[in-house]
Amino acid sequence: MISKHKKNLLIGCLILFFDILLVGTVAAIPFQPTPDSPYENVQWGITSGDVYGWNFSAYDDSGILFSNYTVYLKINNTAKVRFFQTGNWYYAVQIRHMIYNQTTEEVNLHPHNLLLHNISLVNFTNNQMYTSQGGLGITLFIPKSSSTQLMIDWVADASLFQYNTYFDPTSPPSISTTTNSIRYYNNTSEEYVELYYDTRGALTSGEIFTKVPDPEGITQVITRIYGPPIGGGPPPGIPFGNYFLGIIPVCIVGLVVYSKRKIS
Repeated sequence: MISKHKKNLLIGCLILFFDILLVGTVAAIPFQPTPDSPYENVQWGITSGDVYGWNFSAYDDSGILFSNYTVYLKINNTAKVRFFQTGNWYYAVQIRHMIYNQTTEEVNLHPHNLLLHNISLVNFTNNQMYTSQGGLGITLFIPKSSSTQLMIDWVADASLFQYNTYFDPTSPPSISTTTNSIRYYNNTSEEYVELYYDTRGALTSGEIFTKVPDPEGITQVITRIYGPPIGGGPPPGIPFGNYFLGIIPVCIVGLVVYSKRKIS
């Protein structure tokens, strides 16, 4: 039997783009339809119209930058959807593709891709959370068990199976409700994923260390550079596109992650 035979580098270029309404709402989004007890009060701290931006930078073991992306995302809506990979129903955050115009420095709705895309998929019955419908990437948004409490512990355990496909964490995920953080770690290879969230449940920063393709290690640093202001409304500083009135466009990124194929 051959196990742990091969690791493949997957460059998850999620080039996702979003359109954002000029005025956002400030109320959290409840899960609909209402989940069964004890999750009947669960909600999303994010709201329709929220826009977020992250910078993704990858460095080799010498600290040399070899990959750099900037991502802006808008929340279109939330919904309960059937996840094609499992056939089960999941609560999800829905986003749209947008396209960035370097000439005008504006973003607009992609004319050839008007579909909604599902990320942060939650299934309480199976205690599972997928990062996206494609199964790649990191968890950008996490739910709240109440108006004030993030579901850090539940998310850490429910997402473990997916991060396990990247580098097999050998220790249970560690969490901190003080810093709203989750950490997955492999004691043998010292590879890890470390994620931090704000009180809304949106990713603020993160770091991923892998040894593929460079056995000396690659570090992916994630920094949020944009988020919705308190009280709603569009963040300042993003140019408006003329193509869609009342909509702010946004560009997005790719994240270096990898999975391990097991051959037996």
